[in-house]
This record gives sequence, C-alpha cells and structure tokens, in this order.
Amino acid sequence: MNDVLAAKHATYGVCVFRAATPKENIVYPIPLRARLPVIAIPLRPADQDVPLDLQPLINQCHERGCYHRLDYEALLDPPLSAEDSAWVNEYLREASVLPTP
Repeated sequence: MNDVLAAKHATYGVCVFRAATPKENIVYPIPLRARLPVIAIPLRPADQDVPLDLQPLINQCHERGCYHRLDYEALLDPPLSAEDSAWVNEYLREASVLPTP
C-alpha cells in the first residue's frame, strides 16, 4: 500500500479487501489536504458495492466526539512536513481551534 500512496503523493490511504479474494485489494490514496473520498464497500459476492462517503462520516464523528479536548499543538509522531504542518496550523486557526499568533 505504501507504494501506491507514494506514487499518488498521498499521506494516508484506505484499503478495502473482499472476503472472496483476500489477496486482492483496492487502495484509495488520500492526500492530507483533500476531501475524503467516497469508497466502494463490498458486501456479498452477488451484491453490488455500496458507496460510503467518508467525509460526512468523519465530520459527524468529530462533531459528536470530544475532539475539542485534544491538544492540537502537540507534536505528531511521525511529524508532518514543514509545509503540511504550516497548512494544518492555518487550517486550525481558521477553524478557531488554535489561537491566532
């Protein structure tokens, strides 16, 4: 999966496996600054895949969770690149999560 993500310049990824073909998978590259994708979720072999829009799902989890209690200034492991870190900090300031310097 790391090769696919590197080729697409993606920080993250979602990998979907089918029970009927466990050695095959679909990788959805997710760049840090992009909207989360709609992914195809397999059901039974005879059924069509069901689309799952990840962005509204994650937004809802964030709204209902206690993420406002996180320390958004803590260092990440592994750290983001300087460019991505600056982008995240600006994004969090615009969202009023971090104070404006």
